[in-house]
Amino acid sequence: LTVRFRDTAGNVIDSFNNVGANTGDRETQLVSFSAVNAEIASFEFRGSGGIDDITFNATTPPPPPPVPVPATLALLAGGLIGLGVLARRRKA
Repeated sequence: LTVRFRDTAGNVIDSFNNVGANTGDRETQLVSFSAVNAEIASFEFRGSGGIDDITFNATTPPPPPPVPVPATLALLAGGLIGLGVLARRRKA
């Protein structure tokens, strides 16, 4: 089996050859592919082997990491703590 991924214009983005070449009768093989910006997947079968079931599971990329708290908030907290210390000293 040869799998080719193409863009909307039909240009080949990536291809995988001899997929499942070493599997026997009644054997299951899980194959994962990753082709960025692929719109079309074509499958070319050769030989006399049979395929019983093909399942497609599209995955989405992981979400971006959370944005860290800006350093200005830490500076603000330090300033407020400093003002609190000064206020306590004046009362005492």
